[in-house]
Amino acid sequence: MHISRLHQVVAPFDFITLNVPLKRYISLRVGGNADALALIKTVPDLQRLLQVARQYDLPLYFLGKGTNVIFTDAGFRGIVVKLGGEFHQFERLESSLVDGSIEIRAGAALSLQKLVNYCVRHHFTGMEEGAGIPASIGGAVAMNAGVPGWEFGDYVTRIEGLTADNQRHALMPSDFQFEYRRGNLPPGFVVTHVTIRVKKGDPETIKARVGRIMQIRKSRQPLQYPNCGSVFKNPPGDYAGRLIETCGLKGYRIGGALISEKHANFIINPSGEAPAADVLHLIDLAQETVWSHHHVQLETEVQIIPPQ
Repeated sequence: MHISRLHQVVAPFDFITLNVPLKRYISLRVGGNADALALIKTVPDLQRLLQVARQYDLPLYFLGKGTNVIFTDAGFRGIVVKLGGEFHQFERLESSLVDGSIEIRAGAALSLQKLVNYCVRHHFTGMEEGAGIPASIGGAVAMNAGVPGWEFGDYVTRIEGLTADNQRHALMPSDFQFEYRRGNLPPGFVVTHVTIRVKKGDPETIKARVGRIMQIRKSRQPLQYPNCGSVFKNPPGDYAGRLIETCGLKGYRIGGALISEKHANFIINPSGEAPAADVLHLIDLAQETVWSHHHVQLETEVQIIPPQ
């Protein structure tokens, strides 16, 4: 749809802004402009947007914290959607569970770190390994966020959202098909809220565990620079970072982007001015070099979004 026509279609919505630089919302600080950005605060507003998008065949992309995504320099020809308002809220459910565990219902836009912090304050165990993972709750479900030995999906008991025909619906455990870094949600399903189950634990043990995890992340990952988190999934029985490092690619630079000296599965944008093309060329180089040296095909964990 031409931008002028898009303007006419979305004019009634005060939560939509046209021609928005995406790098403002992406942790790697790359990418061109989106035709439009929608900041949605309520489920009814989300339903209104979905209805119009489907009526006019407008491409949509739901953006969480922008930490596991790369938009190209061509931007996005459609509407990028960010959730806020009620989707940032969470609550402890009062229902009593037989095994003594506790359920927490969180909006899709809530950061995983805020959920971890809440659990630490209230002595709930289960979320410690999620400390420092830069994801929203919706993103954590969509990609089944995790680290070796821990996956967010293992704690999910209910996923609320909107179906492909724009109806409210809740997915229960029998509907889940979590895999490594894949949520496998139904086609067209938009997550609005997620319920997780945790248990009471020892306060000092929980606090110490989170502290150790955060210390390890800071020491091993280049968190001081714009980055998109782990670029590649770990292949079975190995680590993407190790494979890239053994190929001598640590510190390798293309333009303004480089493979981190601290962790080879991170690509950083130190100046914040690198184009997305530099990052994508590094991704291609890492894949080609690892294949040449080890005959292992690295699969991207980061989502690379085409312009549409």
